[in-house]
Amino acid sequence: MSLQSLGHRIGNRACGKPHRNLLGHALVLSSASVLTILAIRWMGFDFSMMGRAYLTGGDFIQTDWAIYQGIYNLTHWPIKLGYSTIFWHDPASFAYTIAPYGISIFVLPIYFLTGQNLQLTGNIYFLLTFVLTAWTAYLLIRYLLSPSSTIATVAALMIAFAQFRFLHFGHIDTLSTQFFLLSLYALHRLIDTPSSFWVVFLGISSWLCFITSGYLGVIFAITAAVIVAFVFLHVDPERRWRILVRLIGAGACAVMLCGPFLAFRLHNETMSSGWSFDLSVMYSATIQSWFSGGSHIYKGAVPFAGEGSVFIGFVPLTLAALAWPTARAFDHAEPRSMTRRQVVELYSIVTLAGFVLSLGPVLQVGSIQAIPLPYILLMQMPVFSWIRCPARFILMAVLGTGVLSAYTLLIWAERQSRLTRAGGLLVISVLLLIELTPPRGDDTRNLLMSLRAKTPAANAPLRGFVVDKKAELYRWLAAQPKGTPVVHYPIFGASNNTIYLAYESIHNQPMLNGWGSWLPGWFSGTNWKAFPDQPTMRLVEERQIQYLLVHRDLLGQGEQAEFNRNLQVYALTHRPLEMVRSFGAVDVYRLPNTTRYEVGTLIKFGNGGDSERFRTSGWSKTEDQQTWTEGNSAVLNFSGLPPSQPLKLRITLLPFTKEPELPAQPIEVYANGKKVADWQVIGRSTYAASIPADAVSDTGALTLEFRIPKAASPQSLGISADSRQLGVAAFDLVIKKVS
Repeated sequence: MSLQSLGHRIGNRACGKPHRNLLGHALVLSSASVLTILAIRWMGFDFSMMGRAYLTGGDFIQTDWAIYQGIYNLTHWPIKLGYSTIFWHDPASFAYTIAPYGISIFVLPIYFLTGQNLQLTGNIYFLLTFVLTAWTAYLLIRYLLSPSSTIATVAALMIAFAQFRFLHFGHIDTLSTQFFLLSLYALHRLIDTPSSFWVVFLGISSWLCFITSGYLGVIFAITAAVIVAFVFLHVDPERRWRILVRLIGAGACAVMLCGPFLAFRLHNETMSSGWSFDLSVMYSATIQSWFSGGSHIYKGAVPFAGEGSVFIGFVPLTLAALAWPTARAFDHAEPRSMTRRQVVELYSIVTLAGFVLSLGPVLQVGSIQAIPLPYILLMQMPVFSWIRCPARFILMAVLGTGVLSAYTLLIWAERQSRLTRAGGLLVISVLLLIELTPPRGDDTRNLLMSLRAKTPAANAPLRGFVVDKKAELYRWLAAQPKGTPVVHYPIFGASNNTIYLAYESIHNQPMLNGWGSWLPGWFSGTNWKAFPDQPTMRLVEERQIQYLLVHRDLLGQGEQAEFNRNLQVYALTHRPLEMVRSFGAVDVYRLPNTTRYEVGTLIKFGNGGDSERFRTSGWSKTEDQQTWTEGNSAVLNFSGLPPSQPLKLRITLLPFTKEPELPAQPIEVYANGKKVADWQVIGRSTYAASIPADAVSDTGALTLEFRIPKAASPQSLGISADSRQLGVAAFDLVIKKVS
């Protein structure tokens, strides 16, 4: 099938008129394009910066980086879709982010056509989300109700430029509502058309929806469930069965496509644990915030509730409310599964469901959590527990009011003269323009006053974040060997890590830092203000970080003084850090890699030996000839080992025993979590284990764990007052290559 015929099948046949609807498509696409450019300029963005600046900072930069990482994985690591350069040494660290693979796939041609310009690619896609959302909303409304192109365009623009979307202008994944709407359009076509084309098309569109945004995927699943349940109540059992078979086919297609893009998330414990009840309540809407808007005239008119500000607008709500009494008076049968009246009933339910779900798990009245709501049941399901912000379910109400408004305008227009229709639609369009104009950054709440005033660039929502792609620091970093891990200081904090991510695509070196929807426990739970001290440096060394980049321009005066004190104390108590060079306000230090091991080197565990730098946990103090394990597990960490190379471990051990109670010490040996040996340690001897080639990580890291289940204290066995839980004493160790 050619692209042209595919386009006709998707769009021009939406109303069964292959060619007469082309002008309608042109109308909605051109209108949306013009309004998008005007809106973005109104919000302060300078289009001369399209190729060298992110539209704004914060979440926008984080999402743009995630798009880049998705592109990189698709083109370099298609079998490792969970790979990313953040939170270095965590497996599948991309799972901590939104991982918007749907967007990465969509923009892949744009990225290469723009010469791999990430900023230009992200900015173009941002503009396209408004145009494509308007077009897919147009397709859906035209198919459901068959209104005129003008009415469908007005309703589609109402959805595309809704306050909800501008509230989330930094969340490009949430703005990608074109995939959500296209999936609903495909669902309606599948219900009405016994064609394998729509089975496959629904599978593909819902796949893109789910791998773009978890929010959009879940909202689509809920909306689709409402639609299917409604249809099943209104069709005969035989047709119900045929529809069910097609839905199963589409679902199977979507699951197979989604599998590789979601599998790496399943092993992320932080994500699997979900968000807390209190946090879900915090990010829910309230009945009061239903009337808190994010447009220019409404933002701040009543207390702004952040993501809970979900006011749709008086014009959309009024038009939607008029649809119900109008539907009872005028019913027009259509040759599809649903009459227009049933469409009104269905999308009234969708609208109501969106409002209710946006309230989250409980109804909040002031500071009181008054009544539990249905969402608290959904929270018990794994996917819903991953959703932090129930307020985003208002998208269902935005869609519902758009469809209902189109019906109201359709019925009204059928009873008016051409001149009255044109005048009425013009008035409604002007009112919508006033209501939905996005915020500009001033507090006038008056469009005319704001037009006359010069809004300071610093207050503009889209003031741009310029990336200096030729910065000497990042050119130097890019010139380092591929896979050189670094840590940026200050280490913690969303704003700092957003800046690091803004430049990550320039050098693409792994870093200990990162930011995302979730954070690893070790990252959020570490006292980074004490850095560099022994615990934080041990963590940095275990993750084989090679360079420390201190961004002094991101530190306040007090923070700089505290860091300098910590640095001096560490130099006195351990070793001074070697400064490599300075790049303006950024100082670069080389970090000691204490766990690096040269294959074939004998490590001695007595005084004067070199075992301390490899010992991570489960070891007692160093003695003259040996070091005892303490507890049921002892761990050694090594780096610099050859990957994909079989190795041989040899270690000299002496067990802690007492006849007849404890004649030997059984030991299980694990290499990077893989069991490689079982020993019965009886008397002082050398024990060996073969380490397979696939045990060492790609970065040359190896963690050896000795599990000693029968470790015991001399005190418990009546030998002495020593209360340490001893297992074996280690004397020396060597790791060699296997020929």
